[in-house]
Amino acid sequence: MLLLRALILLVSFMALPVQAATLEELVAQLPEGKFDERAEVIDKIATTGDPRAVPLLEALSEGELQQMKKTDAIVRVVREGKIFTAFDPLTGAEIGEIGRRDARKIRVNNRLRRQISNAVAVMTLQAPDREVRLEAAAQAFKSGDPGKLPALRAALELEEDAEVRSAFEDAVAAATLGSDAGEAEKIAALELLAGRADQQALSLVTRAAEGEGAVAAAAQAALEQIENARFAWGLAQNVWYGLSLGSVLMLAAIGLA
Repeated sequence: MLLLRALILLVSFMALPVQAATLEELVAQLPEGKFDERAEVIDKIATTGDPRAVPLLEALSEGELQQMKKTDAIVRVVREGKIFTAFDPLTGAEIGEIGRRDARKIRVNNRLRRQISNAVAVMTLQAPDREVRLEAAAQAFKSGDPGKLPALRAALELEEDAEVRSAFEDAVAAATLGSDAGEAEKIAALELLAGRADQQALSLVTRAAEGEGAVAAAAQAALEQIENARFAWGLAQNVWYGLSLGSVLMLAAIGLA
């Protein structure tokens, strides 16, 4: 009878849903195991959706996340000259100055750094805050990193805000130009970038025009479109400036009269 009750309790316990680890618990797991195990913890941290995870993972990638030797506490250590200052890795609160050998780095390799970069991209591109998403899209466009294409496409598919969608489309186009995508995709990206007519788009298209084949020809056409648009915009600005200055001078003349 006792054995039967024990078995019932065991089965009931196993049937209970497993509660996901908190961000704090996952942070405590970061120093443990090999790089593959650390990679699994990083994935779990990214899927929490907690905004505190972004600066945490960035600190880990930059080698600033360390474990205190005496307490095992995880801290972010910032060095200024010979001074080492510890901060709470989740709140950013300053803990205080520590000795040079009081903590050990939580090590990452290049594969983990790439994983962290992609995880941070996903978290910022899909952040609840619209302004954060816009800034993330702008940074992705500026970098033109083809490694962020999966994250950008996933964010674009979910995005409902028209302005943010447009920013994501531009970032996808910039990343596509630097990727191993086919000619059709790169030509479509160039056509999209030609409509921006700003300096960043001009730089991207100029680099694409230096190659050969259909992509280079499309880039050359996009260059001409951008340069024409910039010329027209400059002319309009000059006309507006001239009209504004003329109006001021006319009013001044009327005042003197």
